[in-house]
Amino acid sequence: MAKVLMLLSNPYRPDPRVRREAKALAGGGHQVTIAAWDRKGEKAPYEKDGPVQITRFGPHNDPKGAAAMAKGLPKFWKNVKKWALHQEWDVIHAHDFDTLPLGLKIGKKKKLPVLYDAHELYAEMVKEDVPGLLYKTISKKEKKNARKADYVITVNDAIAQKIGSWEVQRVGVVMNCPADLTPEVDDSPSLVTFPPEGFAVLYVGVLEPMRKLEDMVEGFATGKAPGMTLYIGGYGSIKEELEKKAGGAGSVKMLGRIPPDRVPAISREADILIALYDPNHTNNRLGAPNKLFEAMAYGKPIIVARGSWAGEVAEKTGCGVAVEYEGDELFSVLAKIRDNPSIKMEMGAKGLAASREQYNWWVMEKRLLDIYRELVS
Repeated sequence: MAKVLMLLSNPYRPDPRVRREAKALAGGGHQVTIAAWDRKGEKAPYEKDGPVQITRFGPHNDPKGAAAMAKGLPKFWKNVKKWALHQEWDVIHAHDFDTLPLGLKIGKKKKLPVLYDAHELYAEMVKEDVPGLLYKTISKKEKKNARKADYVITVNDAIAQKIGSWEVQRVGVVMNCPADLTPEVDDSPSLVTFPPEGFAVLYVGVLEPMRKLEDMVEGFATGKAPGMTLYIGGYGSIKEELEKKAGGAGSVKMLGRIPPDRVPAISREADILIALYDPNHTNNRLGAPNKLFEAMAYGKPIIVARGSWAGEVAEKTGCGVAVEYEGDELFSVLAKIRDNPSIKMEMGAKGLAASREQYNWWVMEKRLLDIYRELVS
């Protein structure tokens, strides 16, 4: 089987997608090493995650912002390249565009196949944070380098279609579907006790703009969702703003940071999950939010944004409802589901069925292993 070198521009905290893929490949008989960038120098330089080896590199300058990132990234590439060229590999697996140039250099030097794992459209992700000219440069380089990869995989059909228009060699879909998250498997105790009466609405994730969090908190705090409580878990740049908007309202509960392995136990006890991302942003419109697949696996209904890929899937499978991102449609939909328990149960059951039939890691794992068989052969 193959010796796989995965390239990652974060310290492997770990990223759920990277971890699932690495362990799937290891379970398929491949030997997997992850070369990760530990920007703060806070992680062990060598570590094992089950059968997966993690080797971390500097520079340890904790870059924040596009300029600092651009300065530190080439140094990370140089450190990894110097090390990697003295090792034996069969496949180079580059996660995100910021490791793809490095992967292509190693692949070219050692005459190895390179797989580009596009977690999202990278240029679109940084568009709001960089000058327009730099965005155009990154977009051009992203397309050019993707065409040089032997295979591109991404998170859903919508992004795969977009990448396919770049005339890449081969493109496949490996979704971020969870594994072992159904209530029958997850028996860990919950960190939150929801009262038996009332209606618990849950968001767990990063607290950043373009997720309608500000509107939700203000709406719940000002009485737009009577008889319901909004629970928010996570951390991010708008945490203090959300706490201020919530004030002392009992209808909003800020849960703080939730360990990833405790999220399933909390989610399975809530009445409904929320994953509302502004569809005016390209990656939000085309992307595949993990929360959509998790809601299916938990058997919980979910509310997502109309005009997004997630909205199409939610309504096609019946696992949830797509609402307009702007305005107050969210609150009327929540009230309808609260007042009709049969709707909640039906959506949960349809989501669980979709998860077991199609949107699950066992299906995605097989796809990934099949792609590797093509590359290795």
